[in-house]
Amino acid sequence: IRIRPGSPVIGRSLAEIDLRGRTGATIIAVVHDGKTLLSPGADYRLCENDTVVLIGTGGACGKAAEVLDPLENFAMATLRGFNP
Repeated sequence: IRIRPGSPVIGRSLAEIDLRGRTGATIIAVVHDGKTLLSPGADYRLCENDTVVLIGTGGACGKAAEVLDPLENFAMATLRGFNP
């Protein structure tokens, strides 16, 4: 999942986001400026255009996508006819 401009997770550490606790998905790598960081530590702060590599069930990864890129998920829901 690419961290797009405007994502609320930009500048936040993995500990602050607590993705595994919130969704069940685990971040196994982050690609930053073309370099892959395997098993990033809890103090790693996500940056715009980082790509996050997840492992987990489909449902857990879907929930993680909603946390990491809520604007994209809102757009997809709108395309499917969901209107909050």
